[in-house]
Amino acid sequence: MGAGVRHWQGPLLVALFALPIAGCSQFGSTLAGRTLQDALGDGEATHRERARELPFASLVAEMEGNRSLLVLAYHNGEAGGDTTLWQARDRATLTLDQGWPASTAGFTSNLLSLNYASPPQEGSHYRVRAHWEDAEGFDHLAIGQATLECHAPAPLELPLIELELERCDERVEWQDAGTSHNTLWRHPVSKRIWAGELEPWPDAQTIEWQVARPWWES
Repeated sequence: MGAGVRHWQGPLLVALFALPIAGCSQFGSTLAGRTLQDALGDGEATHRERARELPFASLVAEMEGNRSLLVLAYHNGEAGGDTTLWQARDRATLTLDQGWPASTAGFTSNLLSLNYASPPQEGSHYRVRAHWEDAEGFDHLAIGQATLECHAPAPLELPLIELELERCDERVEWQDAGTSHNTLWRHPVSKRIWAGELEPWPDAQTIEWQVARPWWES
């Protein structure tokens, strides 16, 4: 794993040039009106094949009901504390901080930041702060207390490989705004996150992602 992955340290959008030019998506010509829509098709098999062909780090993600392949456009930091930015062909983006979604752009509503007061650790309580922009352009903040519970490794099929991964369930109790139930799948030794499902703020649409071709060395 990791063979052939290029680690981009340069400007944003560099990796996007690896993708063929396509017409506008069916969601319109403005960035805010578009979501992750792959012009080659929405089928899972299509995403797997495209990820296999591309020599770049990639994710398969689903946001706001649309599923697509994203390529790595920017990488900063060392293993365990890195930030990565991923881009779809319509320029909608997802940023991961240490493997967790940290922000989005190009959607009807966008995550502006998701901050943890301390690194999420199993058996501990930690504070979460979510900042997002709604469809009308208004900013919102929510504060929550979270816990994480992990289970024994089990097989998980990813776009290009099947791995034995720990399933970790995160529960976030938002102040006066209900509860979010999130899931991540991580490697039992390296603790690298390979997949996840996250409700980034109260009552938000779930962000789902799976690593196809990793950006780290195995």
